[in-house]
Amino acid sequence: MTEQDFHVRLDALRAWWRYRVSSETDPSSLPTEDDLRRIANANDVTTVDALVRLPLLQRAAVRQFADEILRALGVTGAAPSAPAGPEAPADSDGGRPDVAPAAAEDDAAWPRREVPTASPRREWWTRPPTPAPKAPPTAPALTTSPAEDRQPTATAGLDPAGFAEYDPEQPPRLAPARVVATPEAAGLRLRWPPAGDGPVTIYRVVTSDEFQPPDPESGRPVVTTTATEAVDGEPLRSCVRHVRVWANSGSDEASARRAQPDLAAEETIVAPLAGCAIREVDGIVTGSWEAAPGLTRVEVERIRADLAGRVRGPHEEYAICGDSDNLAGFVDYDCVPGQTYEYRAFAVWRVDQRELFSEPVAATVAVPAPLSPVDDLQVVPLPEENGRSFVSVRWTPPATGNVVLYRTPTGPMPGSEDQELPEDALPQARLVDAARLRMPPRRDGGHGTLSKVPWPYDWPRVFFTPVTLGGGRARIGRSVTIIGGPPPPTDVQLVQRVSWQLLTFSWPRDTAQVRVFVTPRGAPPPASLNNPTAQIDKATYETEGGMRLRAAVLPRNGFDVHLVPVAFFGGQTTAGNAVTVPGRPLLVLRYQLTLEGNALLRRRRGGLILEVHSDVELPRCPALVLVGNKDRLPLAISDGVTLQAFAPLPLNARAWTRLGDVTPPKEFRGFLRVFADVPPNLAGDVAVIDPPLSSLQW
Repeated sequence: MTEQDFHVRLDALRAWWRYRVSSETDPSSLPTEDDLRRIANANDVTTVDALVRLPLLQRAAVRQFADEILRALGVTGAAPSAPAGPEAPADSDGGRPDVAPAAAEDDAAWPRREVPTASPRREWWTRPPTPAPKAPPTAPALTTSPAEDRQPTATAGLDPAGFAEYDPEQPPRLAPARVVATPEAAGLRLRWPPAGDGPVTIYRVVTSDEFQPPDPESGRPVVTTTATEAVDGEPLRSCVRHVRVWANSGSDEASARRAQPDLAAEETIVAPLAGCAIREVDGIVTGSWEAAPGLTRVEVERIRADLAGRVRGPHEEYAICGDSDNLAGFVDYDCVPGQTYEYRAFAVWRVDQRELFSEPVAATVAVPAPLSPVDDLQVVPLPEENGRSFVSVRWTPPATGNVVLYRTPTGPMPGSEDQELPEDALPQARLVDAARLRMPPRRDGGHGTLSKVPWPYDWPRVFFTPVTLGGGRARIGRSVTIIGGPPPPTDVQLVQRVSWQLLTFSWPRDTAQVRVFVTPRGAPPPASLNNPTAQIDKATYETEGGMRLRAAVLPRNGFDVHLVPVAFFGGQTTAGNAVTVPGRPLLVLRYQLTLEGNALLRRRRGGLILEVHSDVELPRCPALVLVGNKDRLPLAISDGVTLQAFAPLPLNARAWTRLGDVTPPKEFRGFLRVFADVPPNLAGDVAVIDPPLSSLQW
């Protein structure tokens, strides 16, 4: 069974229910609306027993009127559907009385109508029938012809002429049912329930955009047919269209044409709005349309999108902008940011204090919430685990939107922080999808947290950028940068010189400066980066080829040299791990060879004196050797003849110390030089400084 078939059957049952009420039947003794809907939805109910076996709420009421219900559905062989009775006026609201059960909300029967009252009520599922006067006692009871019997032989396009003239004085024998109008490409498809008391029923459909046709000959004829549906292809040129279906029944077509027509069904169709545009602009929702002339107002309803599927028809509780007729459109200032709504606009036509509603035009609108940036992001480094570095991240979520985090080796595009942009434009701000952290955050006292985020290998610094997302938009928050220490220098060498030592190394990447700290042998580097012994930047290092450490700053009794790489970023100073190289003290000895008295006479007699000076107090100086070479100045202790050895003596840092007299052989002519006689592994720890060359020639 299609939905259209269901509504046709339901309309027939409702027409019977209203007829019963107009005949002064107590509504409480009749089946409820739920009963009628279940019966209409049952496809195989053809007998009383099958009817009462349905899972209904009012079995007694259904059993009492079972025959009439079956006849209303077109099942033949049942008792009369409306026995003669005393005259009774139609119910004051033209439909079901107030005590009748409310219809289910998913009933799609439009238009809604409201009858004259001091304050019109909204009962969109009812329709005001034509008041049915008392049927004469001798009037034969009507029956409805089975739809399935007529449908195979239904004929459209019959000759509209040749029918008996309508006699308005004849009492109506039917309570008109409702015409269901469905928009199609070809026009309006009109459907109505079967009617008539004979094997052949001919329907004449007439319409008017000005008045309800009072008889089959009035208005614009649409079709003459034996079917229970037709298509009205005439465009709507007014705000409403009145439709009436007249039925002529008889044993054959000729007798049906001679019979008095009965009003089988009717409806007033309100033209829906044209050119409707509903959109969100700057946090408010606006709508505009073209309303047909003659409309009373437009009812605008706002329904949350998650509820819209369960709401059918106009509902006053969802109506907005009620202080205006909304004929040109509406402006909704009260929509909640972050919500998605379905807006429905019904054209409304009022006549005789009754309001008829068109089918709605609808649009789903997402109202974006203003996105707030995250400005309190906190990133805290955690202790290393198995050589891996981690950080914890914490932030306060904004009132609307969803917060995602990006982890990048460089910051977002300058100027993009605190800016709102389309979500798909984030890569242009250097926030690519691959950099988004996919770790699920945890709620902790109103804060979002990520407790253990890895620090990527080989990243000297990490940027964490929060982004608030919502409605396809993105708001970039304040980035936080965590700087890791640059790698330590490599290939470190300390080369001895007399008055300074040359420190060389490979310059580490991402390092702005190398600071050097000299401490006594075995002492750790200082915790503070302040007051280094020396420091050098990359440009100076490359220009000078290394760093010079003056001997004056080097401890005399052994020391360590600590090299600390330093990086600067965003006003922060970050140091990497230090590398340490041991320093060896250099003992500097200065000597001189002097002659006592007359230099010429003493040289002839061989009177030379060796004096030695040290910058430090020595309890025992190294052994010294005088070497002579007749051709050149000796280059090493083995480059010549050992002329004399001197025993170690204490040295005074405040004066020259006389080690002894020198008497070279009489036959020796050449150059003299003093060397320290120490093991080869200590040769680099002692420097013997020569006097002027003129004093070394003999």
